[in-house]
Amino acid sequence: MKYLITDTEAHTLGEINAYFAEELKKTDLNKGNIVVSETLKVKLAMMELQRIFDENGMAELYEIDLGVIHLKHTGNIIAFSNDELMSRFEDAYESILGGCSLLKKYVIINGASVHIIEKESMAAAKDAAIAISNHSEELIVREIL
Repeated sequence: MKYLITDTEAHTLGEINAYFAEELKKTDLNKGNIVVSETLKVKLAMMELQRIFDENGMAELYEIDLGVIHLKHTGNIIAFSNDELMSRFEDAYESILGGCSLLKKYVIINGASVHIIEKESMAAAKDAAIAISNHSEELIVREIL
């Protein structure tokens, strides 16, 4: 099944990563099944460029707009090529996709030891709990909500 994630005007540029992550969670998280609109790709790319500029101590030196960055101290505009934008989009996509998971978190309490695991179901979590238990203490498995 193919999923289409479209651009939205309901979210600001600063909110676009969170919007994209929420939309990704509605899919099977398989990149081959996900189509992203071109305008959304540009917005995600610009947020990735903003992250890079901010990490390099330039947060107060520019303003961001779609496809360009305005340098405050010189008045110059840096326009980005489509190749650069798509490269930055791919970086952002991988990062955001890595933060999405279909796995649920479970806590396993086995006597005095506590483990947190990620599994697809309670049955899988119980199997994992049995595998790591010392078989001499009470074993409790609960989903973390």
